[in-house]
Amino acid sequence: MSKKSLKNFKQLPDAIKDIFFRQGLEERQLIAAYWQKKFSQAIRHARLDKLVNGKLEIKVDSSVWLQQLSLIKEDIKTELNKKIKKDLIKEIVVKIGDIT
Repeated sequence: MSKKSLKNFKQLPDAIKDIFFRQGLEERQLIAAYWQKKFSQAIRHARLDKLVNGKLEIKVDSSVWLQQLSLIKEDIKTELNKKIKKDLIKEIVVKIGDIT
């Protein structure tokens, strides 16, 4: 990775960096891009926390966002798996927590 790429990489939110280290590069890029594009309105209230053994955890800052994302988590899972062309994400769990 070049110095310029590394500098840009350091600017990504920590949750996205975690996914980068746990999955393949192409998959990680697709997941991060999808999240930032599809949920640009929610980024202040929700973040990808971790992806381990097919379980994607999303943290939100309020019960309102917990409810909103819980209602569409199956759609998120389906669309992410389509984007990465794998059945990588088996489950999405939405939790209230610190998103900073």
